[in-house]
Amino acid sequence: MSQPRYDGYDQPRSSKVPIINLAARVLQIPLAVYYLRAGKRLIDHYYLRSVDFYADKILSLLLGVGVGAAFGATRDLNRAYEGGSEPTIHDFFDLSYVAAVAILIACLGCTISSNFSSLALSKDE
Repeated sequence: MSQPRYDGYDQPRSSKVPIINLAARVLQIPLAVYYLRAGKRLIDHYYLRSVDFYADKILSLLLGVGVGAAFGATRDLNRAYEGGSEPTIHDFFDLSYVAAVAILIACLGCTISSNFSSLALSKDE
């Protein structure tokens, strides 16, 4: 059985999406906390809300692509090593489903945030 090859896979490039998502969410936390406490926005500007709206859309799309790639790669690798004599490799691949579910949860959270940002954007129009 031939081993699967992933020559086009680039770890540093693919790990940028979660880092960008984390940075965007960390930057939103102080603004969200102020909005919850004071009941008004710290920076009440239309362009900030539109940037927030489009960033949520782009990040949820990228996370959705990551979910599909994580589930697909895990399933393909499990099938490729199906007849292998090492049972620990299947345990490792089963753990990668946990990472894929974590990305799925992040994608759902970003989608919910995107819905809230679209509501905030539509109030100004």
